[in-house]
Amino acid sequence: MIVSSWAEVINSDWGMYFLADEWQGGESADNDMGVGAAQVNGFFGMRTPWSCTALTGTRYGPVRLTVEVHDEHPAAQGIGDHWSEIVEVGFRVRSGEIKIRQWGGEPITTLELLPVGWWRLRAHARGRDEGHARSRDPSCTEEPVEEHLIQFWLGPSIGDTVILTQDRFGGYQRGDLSP
Repeated sequence: MIVSSWAEVINSDWGMYFLADEWQGGESADNDMGVGAAQVNGFFGMRTPWSCTALTGTRYGPVRLTVEVHDEHPAAQGIGDHWSEIVEVGFRVRSGEIKIRQWGGEPITTLELLPVGWWRLRAHARGRDEGHARSRDPSCTEEPVEEHLIQFWLGPSIGDTVILTQDRFGGYQRGDLSP
């Protein structure tokens, strides 16, 4: 059951956005902001246990993003019928606040009141190929063709699970396909 949800159209900047617990406690920096980890599966990667990067096909422009917090593991049956990319990861909440930010660090929103501890996070995407095709025009301000859904529920950190990888944009990111 969904405990809380948030939905908004965000602007992708440089083809990505970040999700992180902003607790100040010696976060390790990396050179690529987690992009390399996201390119492994072509969509979503962990920078640290409390920080991740989502790659969007839409380089500059609108992406519909929905975040849901569930009280238990959400059903997975049939989700491949609606999404082209699905990845599950462990995510450590340390402060109770998760911030979603654009590439340059500009805040998009803050999700509050998540209990401290380990969560599972399932990220879904669809429309990335269409978003990538439309992104050749940086002035594009149309309605989003790309959509992401991120679901949280309490659960152990059991590693990353790639459930589905179907879009061409992800194949290009993984190195499976040429541009």
